[in-house]
Amino acid sequence: MGVLKFKSADRNLWITQIVDFYENYSKYLEDNECTFDFDSTITKGEIEPFHIVTLACLNQFLHDKGVRPYLSKSNESLFEYFYNDLQLAQYFVGNENHVSTRDSHEVLNLWRIKDTEKDLYASRVESNFKEILHGKDTSSKRVVL
Repeated sequence: MGVLKFKSADRNLWITQIVDFYENYSKYLEDNECTFDFDSTITKGEIEPFHIVTLACLNQFLHDKGVRPYLSKSNESLFEYFYNDLQLAQYFVGNENHVSTRDSHEVLNLWRIKDTEKDLYASRVESNFKEILHGKDTSSKRVVL
């Protein structure tokens, strides 16, 4: 099984590693499987939305190529955060287009946009902002989406 090891949550390094992987992904693969591994120094507090989105995009790229990506358990706190708190396992394996987070209503989790679900997505974004902004009018968000 090939491994892509994320060495740091630093934005530039993270993106550089993803671009390198994208350009040379075949050298990372064994038996159409790849594991995303995270250095033990990366903490949950360092993970920002762009980390999650870029990881999801990379996952989708591999999925489209017939490659099964996995998350390593070597950094247990990140594994718990990605798989259990954000419940990305269901999203990553392609069974669900959207999964809500387990504990937080303030996190609008990843959503694989399908033509048939655009209105549902816009409605969920609007209600999410309404919760965060304590009932303020957020209807303009839905129109834009």
